Formats: sequence, C-alpha cells, structure tokens
Amino acid sequence: MKKAPPSRKRRGLAPGPAGPVVELSRVPPWLNTLGMYAAFGFTGLCLLVLCFALVMVSRAEIMLDLRHHIAEGPVVETSTSVRGPGSAEVAFTAGDLQRTAWVEQPWWGTPASVGDRLRIEYSPTHPSVARRVGAHDAVSLAGVIASASLTGLAFEALRRRAGRRPRRRRA
Repeated sequence: MKKAPPSRKRRGLAPGPAGPVVELSRVPPWLNTLGMYAAFGFTGLCLLVLCFALVMVSRAEIMLDLRHHIAEGPVVETSTSVRGPGSAEVAFTAGDLQRTAWVEQPWWGTPASVGDRLRIEYSPTHPSVARRVGAHDAVSLAGVIASASLTGLAFEALRRRAGRRPRRRRA
C-alpha cells in the first residue's frame, strides 16, 4: 500500500485547497493607501467647511448669547409658514429709536397674535437681530445635531474601509 503524502501543515503550508493565490484587485498597494489618505483628507476638509457654515448660520444666536439687551413690545404682524411655526414682527425701543424685528414663534405652545406683548432679546449692535427671551432657534440646534451625526457616520465608514483587506481568491 502506498503511503499518503505529508499534510499541508507538515509541509509548512497554510491549510486549504492547493493552488496559487491570485489577488482580485489589480491596484497597487501604494495607490490604495493614497486613496485612503485622500478620503480622510477630503472628509476632514468637508467637516471644516460644514463647521464654518454652521458657525455662519448660527452666528446671530451666538452673538445674542454673548451680548444682548432685553426689551418688551407689541406684536405688529405675524407670518405663518408651511414647515414651521411662523414668525412675528415685534416693535420695540432700542436706545432712543423705535425698531422692529422678526422673531420665531414657539414650536410648542400658543403662538403670539397681533397686539400681544412679547419680551425679546436683541443685539445692541444690530437691533434687527432678535429672539424671544429664553428661546433659541430650533434650526441651529438641528444643524448642530445633524453635523455631529454626519461626522460620526463619515468617520465610522472610513474606519471600516481602512480596516478592510484586499480580497483574494484561489485559482
């Protein structure tokens, strides 16, 4: 009886079917690495642009948080929106001048109607920038949450891509 050939393990080979290993990807490894760094760099640049845009959109909110004056005045006009609660134009006195500013209506609760008196916070340098006392713009909050979520998703996708090995198939 003929003796069986030594196992692949005894011959120092990896277990599995015999045959050469052929890579599916024809892209050189340095190009894969360059592509990964380019993807990270592009994502970082996009995140910087997103943060800059978010600051530009919410700078009025930030300015009001840092420095504001409080005034009270009647609602002159209201405007309703299909997608949101609408807004109200409030007349108030800033210094010695009579001013008006548009403020957002509350998302929850009763909106102000013409003739109601509202307390508002306004910027002393730009009195047309105002909001209801204690209220913050919901769109700015949504922007912060969305950008944080997108940042997390982008980095998770890139982390998974970086950990992937090129596929190999047996010939």
